[in-house]
Amino acid sequence: MSAPNLKQSNDGVWYVHWTEGRRSKRVSTRTKDLAAAKVFLGQWLLMEQQGPAPGNLTCGEIWAFYEKRRFPKMVDTISPARCWKNLDGYFNTMSPVSVSQDDIDTYLHKRVTGAVGRKASESTVALELRYLVASWNFAVKKRILLSTALPDLDELDMPSAGKGRTRWLRDEEVDRLLKAAAELRHGSRLSRVERFIWIALETGSRRRAIEELRWDQVDLDTRVVNFLPEGREQTKKRRAAVPISDALLPVLRRAWEERTGDLVLDSTRPIYEALGPVKTKAGLEDLHPHVFRHTAATVMLRNGVSLWQVANILGNTVEVVQSVYGHHVPADAMSPVNTISRNRLRSVA
Repeated sequence: MSAPNLKQSNDGVWYVHWTEGRRSKRVSTRTKDLAAAKVFLGQWLLMEQQGPAPGNLTCGEIWAFYEKRRFPKMVDTISPARCWKNLDGYFNTMSPVSVSQDDIDTYLHKRVTGAVGRKASESTVALELRYLVASWNFAVKKRILLSTALPDLDELDMPSAGKGRTRWLRDEEVDRLLKAAAELRHGSRLSRVERFIWIALETGSRRRAIEELRWDQVDLDTRVVNFLPEGREQTKKRRAAVPISDALLPVLRRAWEERTGDLVLDSTRPIYEALGPVKTKAGLEDLHPHVFRHTAATVMLRNGVSLWQVANILGNTVEVVQSVYGHHVPADAMSPVNTISRNRLRSVA
């Protein structure tokens, strides 16, 4: 390997150039500032020699390490490289532990709408995010990143390879799903998956928050479910206190009478396996647990609930709700504009 040096491209960005095995190679410093480029070069040289020291690395730094150490052993390096071109613009400066469900939702929306890169299918976005997580896991395996510096992957609902996360259920599909769940019930007691479906649809809460829900977080008198357990700190994946709807109240009362322990779903096991036979029987093979959250948000907005109220229920910011679900806001925006001339309506002459 020849001695690396900095060269500026026509667009002003500085690149590190070197020769390896008679082949010219380069890597972008992602800056037009020479001083910043020199800092990048120093860090890059250090990583070349011994790899980055364990610490709070950014996704961009982790990817650079992943590319250098993992790519040479991969049969296909074109796919991950192409994926990173899009991931780079959103996740580059973020640390893995800071990545929240809001970030996953926003990135998905930006990719499928073309706000980041060209418009992509949800299966493409799912592939990109799998490579991102793979780079994190590789960094942990090579001990340049502590496992505690990763987000709780069980709490991040990633898009599926099939029809994705902006999918939402229509009333007829909900009816089919609940009917299938009831028919697959063993005995008279509400099944675990039935309880999950009802709570997910009526509160819009995340899968993991429902799986971990305890009865002491459910107040049937004041009709509120507090998805944040006592003593647990609030994180970016906010767990909200959600009112119990008229539809959910009798379900929870029945579940309370039939309870066998402290957990509303009996255990904290992921619901995927239990949901499988139900979605197959209902003919909804593309169903993913996060679809219930999308359904709740979508139906509320289509029925005229304000962005602020939806954000409060979901535990999201208004900006994220606007970004991901804003296209569902109904055209009753006509109502406010009609007030402009309410007192001076006249026909066109």
